[in-house]
Amino acid sequence: MHDPLPTDARCTSVFDRWRCGLPQGHGGLHTWTDAHGRTTWNDTAAGRRFHDL
Repeated sequence: MHDPLPTDARCTSVFDRWRCGLPQGHGGLHTWTDAHGRTTWNDTAAGRRFHDL
């Protein structure tokens, strides 16, 4: 996926290997989308690894 937002304008939430691709300050779930699909997570999962859940 081409990232339309400069790095400093993106949300800093990370879950496992995904970094939220939405703008800073967005509402709702964090989201990463690429050619293989979409991953969403909430603030409780932020900073965690998938296998830890």
